[in-house]
Amino acid sequence: MSIFGSKAEDTGAYTRISPDQMVTILGDMGFRPELAQTSQGKPMIRFQIEGVRASIFFYGADDGKAKSLQFYAGFREKPALEKVNAFNCKRRFAKAYLDKDGEVCLDMDLDVEGGVLRAGIEEVVRDWCGCLAGFLQEMRAAA
Repeated sequence: MSIFGSKAEDTGAYTRISPDQMVTILGDMGFRPELAQTSQGKPMIRFQIEGVRASIFFYGADDGKAKSLQFYAGFREKPALEKVNAFNCKRRFAKAYLDKDGEVCLDMDLDVEGGVLRAGIEEVVRDWCGCLAGFLQEMRAAA
């Protein structure tokens, strides 16, 4: 053991995560995740939160296990940039932005490379759900 503590692997932490592992975690949390592929053939997960389709993308996957994840939801609505910026000023973990077509997107990242326990991953999923619900509430109230 080093002066910095045990290695992440020795603590049962995820330092990389596979799509199948993430599907299991989401399923155990009560979601109905669907393993899919991006248009580039990379793995992704789709699942519903309050009737909204959300996705998880995998990054830095050399051996089928990713170093980081991105939670994402896109909407056809085209709110004013001021509304999107107001959301971003109040929130820390998720970010909203307008894409090249002016449609609004919301995303949040999770880096597991340094080691994250399953409970930490579950907490990030709950945070994502809260951010998405808050975003929907604010965008609907501002409409």
